[in-house]
Amino acid sequence: MFEKRALTKKEQEIVRKIFPGSSEEDLEDIIGAPDSKRLQGWQAEVWFNSELEKVFNPSPVGGEPGYSWKSKPDRIGFRYDIEWIGDFFIDYFGNIEVKSTDNPNQCNINVHRWNKEPTLYVAVVLVQNNEFSLLGWKYGYEVYECEVVGEFSHPASFYKLVKFRSPELFKHKLLKVAQLHKQIIKEKQKKK
Repeated sequence: MFEKRALTKKEQEIVRKIFPGSSEEDLEDIIGAPDSKRLQGWQAEVWFNSELEKVFNPSPVGGEPGYSWKSKPDRIGFRYDIEWIGDFFIDYFGNIEVKSTDNPNQCNINVHRWNKEPTLYVAVVLVQNNEFSLLGWKYGYEVYECEVVGEFSHPASFYKLVKFRSPELFKHKLLKVAQLHKQIIKEKQKKK
């Protein structure tokens, strides 16, 4: 889980399905970001989803414990139908926002976007030489403790995230939750 690797052909096809390009509808989400950075962000999200699939069962709301991905290709439009913050929701864990960076020392998060939809966790994916790896993570509240670059109220201002928590710790937390999910499913099956 979360091993450094390039996207597979299947993952690249998924990115092509969900990458919004320069659609007017998505401009609010990406204030000031060039298409190449936006594409990198979608690629990181697809990579992260594939890594979660290795240990979790995708689960519709109200189903067995698992996780949900907001931007899953067959759910396009879903993210706008209900209030759901973050990119992923894992039962008994919480919301995760996935951000990408090509700088191993820093990741920028748009202030306006973050303040509008803060999440419980921020997972930072490092993208270098077309390979993806989990750089680290932060609790959502830690974002507010980061330096703000630019005018706080300006749409292009950003939180400058540095000094990430260990990717191994995040992986360990997720593996423990995945074990809990399996245990709950097993207990439900015994009762049937």
